[in-house]
Amino acid sequence: MLVVQRSEKKEKSALKISVGLDVHKEKWAVAIYEDGELKKTYSQQSSVEVLVKHLRRYYEGIEIELAYEAGCCGFWIQRSLQKAGLMCMVVHAADIPSTDWDRRRKNDKLDARKIGYLLSRGLLKGIYIPSEDQEHLRNIVRGRATVGKLKRGYMSRIRAHLLRYGISLPQELKGKLWQKRGQAWLSEHSLVDKGLARLQKMYNMLRNEELSVLKMMHQELEQGSYSALYKYLLSIPGIGRCTAALLISELGDINRFKHLDHLASYCGLVPDVRSSAGREKVLGLSRRGNRRLRTALVESAWVAKRWDESLANTYSTAIEQGKCPQKAIVKVARRLLNRIRAVWKKGEYYQKGQEQAIKARA
Repeated sequence: MLVVQRSEKKEKSALKISVGLDVHKEKWAVAIYEDGELKKTYSQQSSVEVLVKHLRRYYEGIEIELAYEAGCCGFWIQRSLQKAGLMCMVVHAADIPSTDWDRRRKNDKLDARKIGYLLSRGLLKGIYIPSEDQEHLRNIVRGRATVGKLKRGYMSRIRAHLLRYGISLPQELKGKLWQKRGQAWLSEHSLVDKGLARLQKMYNMLRNEELSVLKMMHQELEQGSYSALYKYLLSIPGIGRCTAALLISELGDINRFKHLDHLASYCGLVPDVRSSAGREKVLGLSRRGNRRLRTALVESAWVAKRWDESLANTYSTAIEQGKCPQKAIVKVARRLLNRIRAVWKKGEYYQKGQEQAIKARA
């Protein structure tokens, strides 16, 4: 919050200033509301220093709050404004109410006015701002996933190339194309097939890059501030190193979730429901949650139920009740998430029966 002594030559004109920002790479649209009324809308270069200088010049001694929509510019603007003494929140785009008129007449200045107006009325809620360490780890984890996706794309291209030219794998290499012997076989064919050689070169480059990012990720977790938590999460059945890294980088602080349902909603393990006039319709898993976490938890649940009798019973019971395997595994993923929450909050290695003890005390 910025509070500066006013000059005696200026009269106090407002009790509170609400500033809506529509931020982009080159230009920012700024809408200023004084006590809930629009006073000014203008454009400026994308600079925190220019914005702070303007606010300090015209609004000394007045409480100032700012907000902008989460997007490609990330959180550096919010952090810079906080360091300058200004209160700033970042808002989820889906949480900004829009009318049909807003959607039909959309531009940067109107977007800034809408954010400023809602902020002045107290109708906006900011999202969680990760720490710089967490955001650094998140970039590494998401980078690994991106490289892995590109690598799998070239694996598919290599298979398609072999099929297109009628090249069959030897029987002893069936299912082992990506192992050392399979790669040696591909290298022999690449000597006379330039197209295959190019595809294999890209695959090897991406595989080496993925291994490099994996090594960097594990070093960050094993030697950084999250090292203890990382070991605790690895003690849970079904949770591997990549899943533990994803959980830490995406969740950050488990205490910001008041209860399990709140956490499950963030992870996308709750259904969308339409209820009206005594009728209720369940539409499947919500699309609002974190897709990366949802996918990782469901995949981990398939592994965990093979090693944990309690989770296996949960799955079997759901199947006996008539649920399909896809819905049954979601119930297992919810229980697995409860274990993760229990271990995280208690700060200890997982022990059988620990989740029930934590739930009983909650």
